[in-house]
Amino acid sequence: MMKLSAEVNFGIQIMINLAKKSKANSFLLSEIALVERKSISYARQILGKLRNAELVNRFKDTHSKYSLAKNPEEITLLNIFEAINGKITLLKNKTNMESGKGGKVTEYYLDKAGEEIAYLYKSIKLSDLLID
Repeated sequence: MMKLSAEVNFGIQIMINLAKKSKANSFLLSEIALVERKSISYARQILGKLRNAELVNRFKDTHSKYSLAKNPEEITLLNIFEAINGKITLLKNKTNMESGKGGKVTEYYLDKAGEEIAYLYKSIKLSDLLID
């Protein structure tokens, strides 16, 4: 079973909470941290990655407020995953692979599995994750 990192899980939860807010409303950074029981600095770090990927907007006034940059139907699980972790790879270090036929075959199938996971994550929209 493939597990998502704590960062990705937190990012997904942030995106779900932002999607549940109406488009006119936004979340304060401190609210996001409080709701998820995480530190403000950790929330800021994850939100920074999501903002760099243009998935969330940050509004600067007296407090940092965040909202979705797109409709939940336009954001995929793959978008969120890649914003936080980068491209899906099941093989962290290809240089440690055995040389020869066996190592190349393993590398090929791990690459294919990564592509299939990416395809699945791309098919899951943020709107699909909104359960009331």
